[in-house]
Amino acid sequence: MVSTMRGILSGRFRLSRSTGFGIFLFLLLIIPSSGHAAAGPDLTIFFSSDTRGMIRRCGCTDGQLGGLSARASYIKSHRNNETLVLDAGDTLFDGLDDPRDREAFYDLKASVLFKAMKISGYDAILPGEYDLEFGLKFLKKEAAKTGNRLICANLATASGQAFPGSIVKKVGKVTVGITGVVDDKFPYATFPSIYSKDKVADALIAARREVLALRKKADVVVVLAHLDVSNQEDFARKSGADVVIFGDDGGILKKPLKYGNTIVVKGFYEGKLIGRLDLWLGHGGKKIKSYRYKAVRLGEDILPDPDVEELLARYRQELKEKKFAFTDMTGLKGYFAGPDMCGKCHAKSFHNWSSTKHARAFSALVNTGDQYDPECLPCHVTGYGYPGGYGDGAKGGRPDLRNVTCEDCHGAGGLHYNYEIPGNYLSPYNVPSGHVKEKVCTRCHDDYRSPNFDFNKYKQMGGAHRGNNGP
Repeated sequence: MVSTMRGILSGRFRLSRSTGFGIFLFLLLIIPSSGHAAAGPDLTIFFSSDTRGMIRRCGCTDGQLGGLSARASYIKSHRNNETLVLDAGDTLFDGLDDPRDREAFYDLKASVLFKAMKISGYDAILPGEYDLEFGLKFLKKEAAKTGNRLICANLATASGQAFPGSIVKKVGKVTVGITGVVDDKFPYATFPSIYSKDKVADALIAARREVLALRKKADVVVVLAHLDVSNQEDFARKSGADVVIFGDDGGILKKPLKYGNTIVVKGFYEGKLIGRLDLWLGHGGKKIKSYRYKAVRLGEDILPDPDVEELLARYRQELKEKKFAFTDMTGLKGYFAGPDMCGKCHAKSFHNWSSTKHARAFSALVNTGDQYDPECLPCHVTGYGYPGGYGDGAKGGRPDLRNVTCEDCHGAGGLHYNYEIPGNYLSPYNVPSGHVKEKVCTRCHDDYRSPNFDFNKYKQMGGAHRGNNGP
């Protein structure tokens, strides 16, 4: 084929119709229709949003996506001088409704998330409402400590602008202006009164103002928009930006939207994917000529990043040293007897359960070093968060409640087998439920941890009593 091509170019060959058609197809395969494959993109934007505190894949099932380590690894291995890395908000997680005894844990976890963002090389981060729940003082402290750049054009306090409204960055040969806006419903109804002096201006007006100012300095202007907007097209068109990256939206775009001269993309829920937008510029580098988009699945095929893995190792060590134990006084009737007590009367059920994965659930945490993580423990032990359950510091802990035992599904049975009252070893009252409802299982077997879980099928197969075929 190569010699044939040379002959064509030199005029020495005359082609038959069939030969000419074959070469035409060959040219279609090697020359993309956009005409930009001969040279790399002028600008590549990696983007994310709505990580929502998902530090790592929990590993409870195969095929899970996400994790800070995989994301950092992909960014580091694919970035170059023409690369920009941005996030459109909600790096952190909802925590306001939780008891105050969890503040120290949440501060530790939030710090890990921001450190991982810095390791990944983010150029700008927009705070979302989950981030703002931690307060501006905390966010500014973490930004200063880790070196992350937080921006927001429409959030202000009584003393002035909360964060810089925009930044300008030279990326390869392209000068990029980046701004960001959050939803102007802030302070949100769920926020405490301490936020009453923080104000958010109209998101579109603020974005438009920043874009006009950035046009004087930048070749390409990007808006990060953490908004619950009913009309994204209207916002995108009126913003005047070249690219709008939306956060606060669980939907996945299979391809970018194009409204006039503005390209619209979205981040991805719980950090399961990262977006890549390649841009080729024309007209003296002042206008986007063509683009290419990819939603990258952060799966197990991506090697972990050693720097983030080291960060997570220190995080696990701190969890071990601090031994966080949270207590929820609601929803518990009676107390936990422990699986051995249940087995005294329910020997067959106990035997069948003993060979299931539920009976080995705690060892899965030990294998990954997560046996001290208060977010992992509730699905791997019995009664975590309840008085007298596993991890209750007041009782000195309950090693017999490691693993997902009988009472985790059927309810506390201590008053049914009442070994503390002489002569009342088997009470007819407070009998744990014999029928487990679906909502009990889906507390842990949710779409993230068990995407293929089918309650009815699981129940027909014997549920947690199906012996060596365990759940």
